[in-house]
Amino acid sequence: MTALEQSRLEREIVEKFQQLPPDSQIRVLSQIQPAAATTHFDYARWYEDAAAFQDELRREHGADFIVPVQNILDEVREEASWLR
Repeated sequence: MTALEQSRLEREIVEKFQQLPPDSQIRVLSQIQPAAATTHFDYARWYEDAAAFQDELRREHGADFIVPVQNILDEVREEASWLR
């Protein structure tokens, strides 16, 4: 799975999660949180994935492709908003 496909899948999961009623969201989170708490964050893997995603964007949009900072901030805020 490419980084772009993974990102799309994550967005789809978040969108579906947000459609659930609150009691279902709590049940889903109770299943996910224990796994997330015991998962070690692999910084090397994260960097490799970020570099692969960057390469993919360059292939698709050209070497001079730049994402405006505001777009990045908006995306981060959107992703973080479902955690509240």
